[in-house]
Amino acid sequence: METTRERLLETASFERFSECYKPVYKIMGERFMRGLYQQLITELQRSIQAEVSQISEHGQFERALPKLDKLEQESEARSEPAWRPTGSPEVDIKRHLVPYLLKHREYVRLKLERAKDENAALAQSVTQGRDRVKALAGLRDEHAKQWQKCTDLCRQFQLDEQ
Repeated sequence: METTRERLLETASFERFSECYKPVYKIMGERFMRGLYQQLITELQRSIQAEVSQISEHGQFERALPKLDKLEQESEARSEPAWRPTGSPEVDIKRHLVPYLLKHREYVRLKLERAKDENAALAQSVTQGRDRVKALAGLRDEHAKQWQKCTDLCRQFQLDEQ
């Protein structure tokens, strides 16, 4: 852990630090930036040490290291590299959301097709029902005419008998 901490702090050089904060470096000068850098490194070392101590106190190393070994073995067996952020959140979000949105669009398209098919079937059923109603209305009208003829004939017979 100590070696890892040292390597981490080696990568955080004063040159890289001052390069990141060039505008401040130009205004405040090297002396101020070195003091700020030393404070940052000291605080970083203290934070790392506190985290390591806290983890080791809770005994999580013993549980975490076998899991870490397992993850490392699984990654070696993988042919493609693991996902890494590109540095552009917009690109990362698009790459994450596009497959989901395409799948969702396909789902919605299928639902729409089913709804259209169902609507077509219902429209056909309604048309058939209307045709049946027209046919029954025509049959009713025909029966009404025949009934009226029968009624008229009966009245004529009644008049003839009187």
